[in-house]
Amino acid sequence: MKLPHLTSFEREWARAVFGAVFAAPPELAADIPDPGDAGEFMDVALARAPLEPALGIRLTLWICALAPLFVLRRFATIASLELSDRVAVLDALGKNRIYAVRQLVLGMKAMLALHFAKDARVRERLSRVSEDAVPARSLRRERRAPSAPAASTSTSTSSATGAVNDNAAE
Repeated sequence: MKLPHLTSFEREWARAVFGAVFAAPPELAADIPDPGDAGEFMDVALARAPLEPALGIRLTLWICALAPLFVLRRFATIASLELSDRVAVLDALGKNRIYAVRQLVLGMKAMLALHFAKDARVRERLSRVSEDAVPARSLRRERRAPSAPAASTSTSTSSATGAVNDNAAE
């Protein structure tokens, strides 16, 4: 069983949530490309998803849309708010005391991030290396040179702090 397509107001809510998730300061707004219609993306995702995940996505959209009633104590949906208020609403949902609400909103943000990252201009900017970038340092520990052989003939040594396995993976 598939859910019906998003309604026009649900698509508008999806656009509003997307805009709040990827809100940029005015001086950087021109640098962030618009990857297209988030409402269309969610509609396609819901059409392809099995019933339970599709219900979860749609429920999350409704939670985000109606959250201003509870977070800001205003009779409004997320689409009718100013950008700063949208960001505050999503921030409050991400800090909600109810685990399921926090995780649903996190999942929505991740889904919208996938939509954002599918744009070629965004991927190009994410993969660009700047000239002043510091080269990555390996986190792998370097092997120490073997110390002088111990008096015992066993293959592993032990100390006051505990046994050491010479064959342990690092």
